[in-house]
Amino acid sequence: KGRLRMTEFPVAGVQADFLTAPLEHRFRCDFYKVNKKSTRVVVTLAVPKDQFRGAGGGFQAPDMTLSVAVDDARKGKPVGNFSESMQIAGGASLLMDRPVVLQGSFTIEPGTYKAVFTIVDRKSHRGVSRTETIEAPDFGRGLALSSIAVGRVREEPPAAGNAGDFGSATLIPEPDTIFRPGETILFAYEVYNASHGGSTKPDLDVQY
Repeated sequence: KGRLRMTEFPVAGVQADFLTAPLEHRFRCDFYKVNKKSTRVVVTLAVPKDQFRGAGGGFQAPDMTLSVAVDDARKGKPVGNFSESMQIAGGASLLMDRPVVLQGSFTIEPGTYKAVFTIVDRKSHRGVSRTETIEAPDFGRGLALSSIAVGRVREEPPAAGNAGDFGSATLIPEPDTIFRPGETILFAYEVYNASHGGSTKPDLDVQY
């Protein structure tokens, strides 16, 4: 009584981040195959730039950390804890009216989980904690399709001579998937376990 026993002490040390303001954001999770027994969960966050202004009033890139506590949704038992720095997806847009998009990821076995996401910017100390039920698909059996990421081509002008050439454009996923007339959008996905029919290329037809 009165004691707490830690069965698994974190070897990387303990760090506390404090929050001083809420974080305005849009959030989504996408799922991809790692191997037959593992699924990668990619967390995408879109945050308005006016929350991150430097001393001169311009945009100051956030230093965002993603921490996730995962429990088995059926058994209610802890599965694991994950923490990593989120990276800006595709580079930050130069336009202040477009949100900055950040991504982080973790890997779990296929299944249904209750996950508590804690996201903190170490510079502004803005943050949010949210609980989501996630279903990590089992991509190891039969023909399977990953999440379909939808994004827009950057608003910045293309390099000289590349106008209209989107072959090497970076997909910047959009959590809202809301687009304005005249915008060009990109789709990205992965297909797993397709038959090759004796050749090196998959025997796969895709219809849009």
